[in-house]
Amino acid sequence: MNASGLTDSADGYLEVGKLIAVDRILIGEVFKDKKKYVISVKIISVETGEVLKSESETATDQYNFRTACKLLTRKLIRE
Repeated sequence: MNASGLTDSADGYLEVGKLIAVDRILIGEVFKDKKKYVISVKIISVETGEVLKSESETATDQYNFRTACKLLTRKLIRE
C-alpha cells in the first residue's frame, strides 16, 4: 500500500478504509526520542475524517515496548 502512494496522506488512509469497507481506521507511528520510544495512534472515522480518539504511550527502552503497547491498547478501548 505504501508503494502505491495511498497511505502517504490522511486522505489516502481514508481511501483505503473505503476500499476495505470499514467505518474506522487506526493509524499510528513509532519514533525514538533520545532514549525512549513514543507510540502514537489515532482512530479516524472513514466517513467524516474526524479523529475519534488519539492516544500515546512511551516505552523507556526496547524491552518495555510490549508493555507500552498493552497500556496503549487499554487506553484505546476505554470509553
